[in-house]
Amino acid sequence: MKRKNWTEAETTYLMENYPAISDTVMAARLGVSRRTLSNKAHELGLDKGINPEWLERAEKVRGLYSSRSYTEIALETGIPVRSVARIISKLGLTRSKREENRIRSRIRRNITDREKRRVIFGLAPLTRIKVVTNKHRIKLRHALKKAGYIVQRGQNVMYYHPEMERDHRRENAGRSVGLSFEPWETIDNKLCVNL
Repeated sequence: MKRKNWTEAETTYLMENYPAISDTVMAARLGVSRRTLSNKAHELGLDKGINPEWLERAEKVRGLYSSRSYTEIALETGIPVRSVARIISKLGLTRSKREENRIRSRIRRNITDREKRRVIFGLAPLTRIKVVTNKHRIKLRHALKKAGYIVQRGQNVMYYHPEMERDHRRENAGRSVGLSFEPWETIDNKLCVNL
């Protein structure tokens, strides 16, 4: 195997740039293998310093750490989640309990909002989180059920018996949120569940 004869310019370039540039990039620039480059660096007693790219990434992570989750930091910086975790560990960053709770609460709220939008547009849920798209309508359905109206599961039709005392105030409120009211006879013997 032919041994590389290093010129003075190549040796100077290696000494000046070895601590900051990756071996792969430097070997390509000098036209040598990584092993040859490594051997020459070892012969000259050179060590890798802190990579400026790593410092730049670390500063981005440090700036986002108090208000973002690991995944959000990874998405915003383009760094893999595992690398984000390593940087946080190396920097020794910690969050207060209040910051942790704020991040969790925001993420939970974002997931719930996304699931609500999916329910509104009739899409299948992505998580097992139960979401309520219209709390007022659900509360009103419950109150009407307690008052004796019959509720068919998954429907917005409320049935009433002809002899029952109807609550016209709640019925009007129900109509304004999309409920409809029909007499019990119109149900045509469909299976109803009072839920």
